[in-house]
Amino acid sequence: DYGITINRLYLATLNAWFYFVCIGLLATGARRISWIPISFSALFLLTSVLPVNYAGITRNALRADILKALENKTLPLSEEAYEAWMASLPAEDAERLNGKLAYLQDWYGKQSVDDIIGFYVPYNIPNEQGDVEVGVIERLHYEQPEGVAVNIPQGYTYSTLIRLKDVAASMTNGQIRLPFSDIKDTLAIRLEALRPLDTDGSQPPLVLRTVKGEAPFMLTSFHIFIRGDGKADVTICGYRFDKDKIIIQKCN
Repeated sequence: DYGITINRLYLATLNAWFYFVCIGLLATGARRISWIPISFSALFLLTSVLPVNYAGITRNALRADILKALENKTLPLSEEAYEAWMASLPAEDAERLNGKLAYLQDWYGKQSVDDIIGFYVPYNIPNEQGDVEVGVIERLHYEQPEGVAVNIPQGYTYSTLIRLKDVAASMTNGQIRLPFSDIKDTLAIRLEALRPLDTDGSQPPLVLRTVKGEAPFMLTSFHIFIRGDGKADVTICGYRFDKDKIIIQKCN
């Protein structure tokens, strides 16, 4: 539970505005309605455009809660210090604080938590029993650099954006396999091929082959947390290329 979030603030405000409109229509006998779009515009201005807006309020509230829990600790935390901190907390508190850090990272970018932790926030730390999972043995991260041109595989015309977020995947012989939901094929990712990109983020995106070899996949970003139990938490984004038709992939 993240507590305060941008969506929750907007939903609460919209709900209150609906009540306000209903009461206003009843009070005026629905004779004048010009005030409805005016009030909505004013509400949007107050909550989204002005310097003090819901995005800033949410960010500050989440950071304040996290920093309060990290009092007397040296920041930013290293991976080892973060895992030790998570292990020292009750499972519910660890999940809540880790979730808030992940929310900040997703909505405001890695820079929003750089002064708190020095690495990418893992999305899932609790295991099925509710205990904190501290068995992450390796983290791999890459994002396509800005301004880097890439070549479209020869013979392919269409591309489909694929996003898979926080997928629990098994590893076999150093390889992660992620099935597509819209075609009968599977993306095979060898970890050895990803490590150079994790080490040198200036490299161009990696082009992978699916198991059937029919659809090249350009991996533009990945966040992979490899655990000691032979599984991995995988978040990837990239483009799958197709020769004949555009395939619509639902983003998860």
